[in-house]
Amino acid sequence: MAGEAWTDRQLKAIEIRGSDVLVAAAAGSGKTAVLTERILRMITEENIDIDKLLVLTFTSSAASEMRDRISQAIMKKLEEDLSNERLQKQLILINRADITTIHAFCMRIVKNNFAAAGIDPNFRIINESESSILKAEVLENIFETLYESEDNEWFLNLVESFGSATDDIELRQLILDLYKFAYAGPFPEKWLDESAEKYNLSENTDFDDTVWARYIKAEIPDRVKYMKNCMREMEILLNMEGAPDLYNKVIDSDKAIIEGLGALTAGRYDEIVDFLHTVQFVTLPRKNKGSDDEIANRFQDLRKKIKKEINGLKEGYFSVKSERIKESLSKIYPMVTNLCNLTKIFMKYYMVVKKERRAAEFTDVEHMCLKVLMDEN
Repeated sequence: MAGEAWTDRQLKAIEIRGSDVLVAAAAGSGKTAVLTERILRMITEENIDIDKLLVLTFTSSAASEMRDRISQAIMKKLEEDLSNERLQKQLILINRADITTIHAFCMRIVKNNFAAAGIDPNFRIINESESSILKAEVLENIFETLYESEDNEWFLNLVESFGSATDDIELRQLILDLYKFAYAGPFPEKWLDESAEKYNLSENTDFDDTVWARYIKAEIPDRVKYMKNCMREMEILLNMEGAPDLYNKVIDSDKAIIEGLGALTAGRYDEIVDFLHTVQFVTLPRKNKGSDDEIANRFQDLRKKIKKEINGLKEGYFSVKSERIKESLSKIYPMVTNLCNLTKIFMKYYMVVKKERRAAEFTDVEHMCLKVLMDEN
């Protein structure tokens, strides 16, 4: 508040305007105080009324605390100038200001615009137990219909691929997981379609331009950093009294392998595959007599960790060339598309059932609020 000593970063968070601001700090570091001061300055210096601001929190207690802090800050300012009509007005307006939880805000928007949201004005929020029962019922009805359908080969393929030998429980759970993940975003159906299309690679597609290559190659920097840390400890060990003299012969070779892999981080996927499949570690020589066993054992453990990292990359992410991966992804594409389409079918009928029962989940309220407030296009 006024007179409080702010750090440079806190002051920047308070004063910056015209852009999104992300403040990340530990508990008790003053985030709430910074936000309160930011709001106070907007009220007093920029002539923005408090009821024109939207302040959202995750919990009701946090919203109450924020409202109290802002009220106290305004009153403290008012004590300095009791005749300030603007501050007097803000103290009155704060009672109707949007300082609330995300859920409460979304609920108010939806209830005030239920027609645009496409929901019965008397809808109720269901708990997790009821939603779980409804989901199971909807899935059961969908699966029963598809089992009895004549044109269901695509569905039976999914059951065979993602279910077990005796039931389809795993497929049902996969659909629920996909639904939950997709529904956490603003446009779930769009996300499902785009996710499936990531498998649709043509012969002319450059694998290095795909999201798959980016994800895979992103693994390398952290692995290289870890191996370099191991290497530094190995070098420290060899400088200690009692270190095996002959172990120095492998250091340069191992270091070259790590540096070579690091240099390929921005390179092409197939180049990394070729490099990893040609790597050969020099055999560790026998330790000389009189060397310290603890130093030697620790050195060997660290070297095993480096070899394990290299072999893990070679046998995992970089086991085959990009053409093989492209072929595999293309073969999987139809099945992934069917899986996403089945998830969309579930999503559609689950919403129908909820609307029939005048029920909604908190995530539904968020999506309905978004529908009211914005145009997807």
